[in-house]
Order: sequence, then C-alpha cells, then structure tokens
Amino acid sequence: MKPLFAATLGLALTVPVGGRAVADPADFQGLNCATTIITGTVDPEKSRGVAETLRQVLVKLTGDEASAADNAMPSSFDPPVEKLELEDRMKDIPVHDEQGTRERPHFLRVCFEREPLLSAIRSAGFKPWLEERPTLEIRLAIETPGGRYILRETGAEGFGQRLALIDTAVERGLPVSLPDQNSDTLDVGDLKSFVFEGPPALTEQDHPVLYGLLTLNPDGADWDATWRLSGEAKNWKADEVSFDEAFRTGLGKAIERLRPQ
Repeated sequence: MKPLFAATLGLALTVPVGGRAVADPADFQGLNCATTIITGTVDPEKSRGVAETLRQVLVKLTGDEASAADNAMPSSFDPPVEKLELEDRMKDIPVHDEQGTRERPHFLRVCFEREPLLSAIRSAGFKPWLEERPTLEIRLAIETPGGRYILRETGAEGFGQRLALIDTAVERGLPVSLPDQNSDTLDVGDLKSFVFEGPPALTEQDHPVLYGLLTLNPDGADWDATWRLSGEAKNWKADEVSFDEAFRTGLGKAIERLRPQ
C-alpha cells in the first residue's frame, strides 16, 4: 500500500515561469515545517501563529507530544525562520466588508532553519527523530448507529475520518497507509478482536500496524476510541471525544512507542 503521507526533511520551491519563487503548500510538509491558521496577517496574531508552528515542529521532530504540550521548551528556544508564507483562505471570495482582507483567515506556513532548529532541540534535552520513519499501517473499524465499516484509502464511507487521519499524520510527520478496496480481507469483527485481544501471531507484520475501533455514541455527539499497536500487550482508549481527538490519541501514543528512546 502506498503511504497516504510520506515524511521528508527535503524542501523545494515551485518557480512559475516569469515570476518569483512561490512556495507550494507541499513544500511546507518537511519535518522542520508546519502550517496553522491565523486571523489577519499582522502581529500579535502572526507571532502567535509562528509560535504554534514551532510547537508543531517540535512534535514532528521529536515525537514528544506531551513535552511540547506542557511548554517544556525554554524561552530561548527561538530558531530562525527559513521561509514563511501567508495564504488567504478566502482568496476566491470577493471582499464585501470595510475591513478588507485584514481580518480574514489565512494559512500561515513556516519552515525553520534546519541546523539551528536541531541544535536548539538537542540543547533543550530532546532527542530528534531523524531516522527514516516506518509507514504505520492503519486498520480501523468504525461503528455508527447506521452501520459499520473499515476505513479505507478511498470511498464514500469515512470521508471525514480519512481527512482527519491524514491531517493528524501530516502534523506529526508520520507516514501512514490505509487498506485499499480490494487488498484487505479482514472484517469489522476481526478488527474488534485484534483491538481488544491482540492479533494472532500469524497476522503480525514486519512493519507496524495500528489497530483501532471508533464507535459513535448513541447521542451522536462524540466517539469512543480504542487502539492497539502490533506487538503491544495492551491497548489504550479515548472516550467521549471528537474523531479528530481520537486520531490524535491513536497516532500520538503509537509515535511514543515507535520513536527512538
């Protein structure tokens, strides 16, 4: 299966004929890059956005989400910016208000200079995860009052969940893959058994597999999620959460186990 997202430290620029170099969104997916959304284009909102992208980059480069969330980096952690771009999220919508574009939402894409960034991370006591990252295969069963299915790389079922999974993987620099429509013979019952009891030895792969069960609660307001990484004796849970948070918990805990210690 081809990864839905592949992590890379490489950077590139798309150069339009006869124009200046303009960064493509794909150029901001390196491990030293991140994207967030801000309102407007000036400080203090712009500075807040840069700080948020730096936090995301710390998570990407170390896999240490807990420390980043706890603001464990010292105030001196301020690596130089290599490139920065703002893109109006409403650029195709005409301006009809007196504020113009000043308060419109923008994508803020930032790449930090690689070597100063790595030096600052090491000085703060973190270990960068620079080795080639394995592709994490996702085997996820989804249950709703209207039915149940396995999340696959294409198809109408699970469209929103698939986008949330990809966004979460991109934010963490983790290559992931989903089964296609024809390659997976497992059913929902098999996956539920794997999540709660562990997969049989014969099903173990030579690459990491994250088994999961995502269940929509009867009120339709939130989800219960249970995850188990191949080779792990125990599963972990996140109850009464959005499916975005369910994926953050699933991939975040998997990364904790996969990254170098």
